[in-house]
Amino acid sequence: MIRPANIYYMLAYAFRVLDEQDEPRPLGSERFENAADLCAAILAEGLKKQVRQGIRKGYVPQAAPLAALRGRLDFTASLKAGDMFARRLVCAYDEFLPDIRLNRILKTTLVWLMKAPLPRERKAGLAAFLPYFREVRAIDPHAIDWRIQYDRNTRSYRLLMYICALVLKGLLQRREDGSVTVREYLDGQAMHELYERFVRAYYRRHFPEADARKSCIAWALDDGCGAMLPQMETDVQLTYRDKILLIDTKYYENDRLERYGTEKLRSQHLYQIFCYVKNKARDAGAGQEVAGLLLYALTDGGALSQSYHMSGNRIGVRTLDLGAEFSGIREGLDAIARDFLGYGRPA
Repeated sequence: MIRPANIYYMLAYAFRVLDEQDEPRPLGSERFENAADLCAAILAEGLKKQVRQGIRKGYVPQAAPLAALRGRLDFTASLKAGDMFARRLVCAYDEFLPDIRLNRILKTTLVWLMKAPLPRERKAGLAAFLPYFREVRAIDPHAIDWRIQYDRNTRSYRLLMYICALVLKGLLQRREDGSVTVREYLDGQAMHELYERFVRAYYRRHFPEADARKSCIAWALDDGCGAMLPQMETDVQLTYRDKILLIDTKYYENDRLERYGTEKLRSQHLYQIFCYVKNKARDAGAGQEVAGLLLYALTDGGALSQSYHMSGNRIGVRTLDLGAEFSGIREGLDAIARDFLGYGRPA
């Protein structure tokens, strides 16, 4: 099982909230009962900072019968309501309020976390923020559009929105009777997205010369006709000197399958990384070595560390134990850079 503290470390790397040290400090040493407890703690820390900066406001469309014209007159609505005979006009206007989408998502998350199995003091800490959102409406968590554009005034909300997404997409569970409950632990899809972002961010911070990034790989076509071919995109590409490593992160309950009484790797995963590597190798510069790695988040399977040489390229399979101390996760990621790229992290 994943340590809740490790989820915090992964979030800290993914959203660049590290301090001057190598590891995030503020919440890392705190004990959490479950992932909901952790998300609540991080959200509370983020909200403290946001409240100090000020809850953002925006122009929100309003419509109301008024004694004096304001904004645009809604003549049809005024007639239907009969307000014109009472010398009141239905006006449509914008008002500068905190009731914007970002704050609605925050309030909705606070409301749902209050229903989660949290320690009493954690719930009390969350409840203390609700007065700041008195003028903000809670919304249906399943109808939220998560495609959010940030500007310089709202970029401080980026981590807050990600925590809200983890809670509302990864912790809420709809029962057979249609009711909704709050899980204690994040679902697999939410963890997979966070795991991928964390691995990429870790290498960006500690191995800057490896230029960690997502990468689109072109198909090595002989006739140039590839209109219907799927896009190949690696989770992480590391490039250091004459070596390229393509990493495909995987988060599953079990990283292997059992067939005929023996354990085997998932064939589709090997086919995928092999395809990435061979197409990248044809596109790479002269003298560059291209390797691939399937990097599983260890859950209930045994640890793996295997390397295969296939058609001139190295394909590796490794695991990271997210249930171990974070120092062990760091050692595993550092070892990958050393073994595949010859890039040693400074002591």
